[in-house]
Amino acid sequence: MIKTVLWDVDGTLLDFNAAERAAIKTLFEKFGLGECTDEMIARYSEINVEFWQRLERNELTKAEALVARFERFFGEYGFDTSMAAEFNERYQLTLGDTIVYRDDSLNVVKSLKGRVRQYVVSNGTVAAQTKKLERSKLGELMDGVFLSEELGVEKPNPGFFEKVFAAIGAEDPSEIMIVGDSLTSDIRGGMNAGIATCWYDPENKPVPEGFRVDHTISDLHELEGLLDPALHKLHFKEGCGWKACYDETAGTYTAERGGIGAYHLYEITEEIFELLEDGMDDRETYKIIGEGRHLYMDVNDRCGPPYTVVFDDDYEKLCPWANIISSGKVWPDVLTDAAVELFASEKNNREQRRRRREAREAREKKAPEKEP
Repeated sequence: MIKTVLWDVDGTLLDFNAAERAAIKTLFEKFGLGECTDEMIARYSEINVEFWQRLERNELTKAEALVARFERFFGEYGFDTSMAAEFNERYQLTLGDTIVYRDDSLNVVKSLKGRVRQYVVSNGTVAAQTKKLERSKLGELMDGVFLSEELGVEKPNPGFFEKVFAAIGAEDPSEIMIVGDSLTSDIRGGMNAGIATCWYDPENKPVPEGFRVDHTISDLHELEGLLDPALHKLHFKEGCGWKACYDETAGTYTAERGGIGAYHLYEITEEIFELLEDGMDDRETYKIIGEGRHLYMDVNDRCGPPYTVVFDDDYEKLCPWANIISSGKVWPDVLTDAAVELFASEKNNREQRRRRREAREAREKKAPEKEP
């Protein structure tokens, strides 16, 4: 059973070629180098792959590889090679200006959040990856980010994975799978680490000899079928300020609405889910979703200190897909129970809260009295 997914970024979650193309064209203009043709970009990509593979084989340091690739590229086209270091420095930051998801990867990662642990494992530079993960919103969905530049060792070296496993407390390699597009970095790395490998191969190329590829996918949505069969099949509807989910496996319907300032989770009915349509505005869905049972609320509206109200302790299990916001201190049970009894909007929670209160009081009666 796979419980942990290690994600590559460039070429897997994000379209690296699109970012590379945009960054080089932008910097050619800023450095006054004229037009960078498609043929030139294709040649640079070949050089780049060569130097990254040399880095993976420990033939060069990362600092050497990053600059040397541009020195080679500039030299071939008659540009001043002395600007390679500065060009590379600007290039690292410019790469993060273009975000193109592969196969709707953001929602793929969101759908797995809370159901398996997810970590980024990348050889990309700290400067480039930090900006990409922040602007793409992928970083905030991950349980952790591991960059070779910070770890001091590159994929596919075993030392890279040893440091990752130590940090995440991994004990059983059979429960971990790496997903990536690079055979020499991701798949070889997974082989060296003794974990399951999943090759992301949109072009459906044959697997070369010498590689153990446990799974091959051409679309990131196929990953769910490779994980624990008990993982739930989720269907979503969403619009501005809201999102609803039908969990086909569990047969449950849930929804979130709002955001920073006022965030809510609800358990809804099939009838409510059917009333919702993609693209509807929050003003249209406010009352519809509000007819459901309130599970969770977080308020940070500047009218007072932020606070969180948990109406149902199972809110995370019911909504594993949600990007839950928590900004304040959680209300105590006594205060939450009182609010549920007082406010008509919480009538759907009264039976559940009363049962919970009775169970809590029963436990307290059975607890042995403390000696004075």
